[in-house]
Amino acid sequence: MSSILSNILSESKLKSTNTFYELLEVLEKELFTLNRSGGPRRRKLVLLNLPTGYGKTRISILMGRAATEGLVDSFLRVIHVIPTRNLAEDILDHAYALGLKATAQYMFADYSIKTPYFLSPFTVTTLDSYSFNFLKIPVAEVRRVISEGLGHAEIPRYSIYTALNFIDEYHIFMSNELVSSVGEFISKATTLLYFIVRHLVSNSITDVVLSSATPTLNVELVMNELGLSSDEVLEVTYDLAYGPGVQLRGNRVLVNDKD
Repeated sequence: MSSILSNILSESKLKSTNTFYELLEVLEKELFTLNRSGGPRRRKLVLLNLPTGYGKTRISILMGRAATEGLVDSFLRVIHVIPTRNLAEDILDHAYALGLKATAQYMFADYSIKTPYFLSPFTVTTLDSYSFNFLKIPVAEVRRVISEGLGHAEIPRYSIYTALNFIDEYHIFMSNELVSSVGEFISKATTLLYFIVRHLVSNSITDVVLSSATPTLNVELVMNELGLSSDEVLEVTYDLAYGPGVQLRGNRVLVNDKD
């Protein structure tokens, strides 16, 4: 338990398995440094495909704590993107339990915790707010941008470029089991998500984590759909065929906490 994330978790007194600590060490090695022995590393898309309750959100928050304390070379903040604001309260409470002062940006969020330009070390936001800021339509100035064509668009874009972008429950934007009335929305959301991920990772701007308990993406599909190379994709998946423990096999991290 000598890694940065492991130390933060140990200090919090929250219970976790030894396998979870092992996973933290693997992710830290993959994401916390910009340079390897052979030179600068490529930025990565991490598919965090793990069951409900395993600790995916906790990983995001721990990385936010590390960024807050200046313990990371590769990002200044964590932007945690959620599909609906209903999930925000639990994430914020979890962050406080881990000693992280979190902020948020979504409609009807308390003004005392709002951060429309994503400048906080850890921000919880919805996909719509995140997308507006990414597309240079800052959510704090939407009306001004529409009416005058002006706005401080580069500030939130800078925040996104210097963040670990953690997109939670991504499968919701890619589901095929939907009524026809929302099918068009899902198609557009999928296209937008693919565009953002491809832009950030293929241009080696920053790392992106796509998290889901019911995954719809794997290494092969991502490489095919987004045109990413094998060294730009890492899949973390629960696999009872190996283990127990955590094993790094190529661009897959196999997790098994069953004895």
